[in-house]
Amino acid sequence: MIKCITISLFLFIGCVATSETLQAQQSTVDTFHITVVEKTPAHPLFGIGSARGYAVNGVEGDTLIVVRNKLYVFDVSVADKELSFSFYTEPIGGTKDFYNSEFIESANGSGSIRNVRADKTTRDTVYYASTDEPWVGGTILVVDSLPTSNVTERRQSMLAGESRAIPNPCVERATIEFSLEHPSVVSLELVDLLGRRVIFHAGGAMESGERGISIDTERIESGLYHYRVIAVSEDREEVLTGRLQVLK
Repeated sequence: MIKCITISLFLFIGCVATSETLQAQQSTVDTFHITVVEKTPAHPLFGIGSARGYAVNGVEGDTLIVVRNKLYVFDVSVADKELSFSFYTEPIGGTKDFYNSEFIESANGSGSIRNVRADKTTRDTVYYASTDEPWVGGTILVVDSLPTSNVTERRQSMLAGESRAIPNPCVERATIEFSLEHPSVVSLELVDLLGRRVIFHAGGAMESGERGISIDTERIESGLYHYRVIAVSEDREEVLTGRLQVLK
C-alpha cells in the first residue's frame, strides 16, 4: 500500500510539472494564422497587382514584429491552398531568394505549420509573400525586445486616424506626427500608388506621448504616397495610416 501511494504521488507531481512546463512553453509562442482575402483599402497594397492578399489573424497585410530567440508559429494551412506562402529577403516574392533555410526552424504538415525563430544572424527586416502572385504580402520586423506597458488586454490590431503629415504637400522633407498611448517599437513605411516602398524608417523604441518621424522626400518623385506608422508593444499593435503629397 505504501508503494502504491508513493508511485501515485510521484505520477501526480510529474503531471503537474509537465503541465507547468507546457504552459510556460505555450506562453512564449505567438501564432499567426495566414489567410487569403479580397483586398480592401485597409491592405497596404490595395489596388496594386492581385485583387487578393494575405491577412494575418484577420488583419490585411499586417506588419509583424518578431522578437529574436522567441518561437513563432505561422499557420499557412488555409492560405497555401490558394497562394503558396514563403519568406523573402526582398519585398516582392516570386523572383527573389527564399529565406526559409535561415528563418524557418522547422515545418510539418507539408509545410502548412512553420515554426520560426529569429536569432542574432537574422536580418532586421524580412518579408512574407507568395511565389504565385506579387503584391499580396507584408513586412516582418525583427527586434531584440519589445517595450512593456501596464496594459493587460490582449494584443490587438486597429486602424487609427490620429496621425498627420506636416507640411502636406511637402517638397523636401515632412514629419509624420502621431500620438502613442504606450511605449512601443515604431516603424514607418511610405509607398507609392504602385505599392512600391520608397521609404522605410525604423524609428526604434519610443516612449508614450506626442511623437514624430521626419523623412527626406527630396529624392522621390512628385505624387501621392501612402504612409503607415506601425507601433508595437507586448500588449498591442497600432497602425496609423495617411496620405502625403510630394511636390517638386
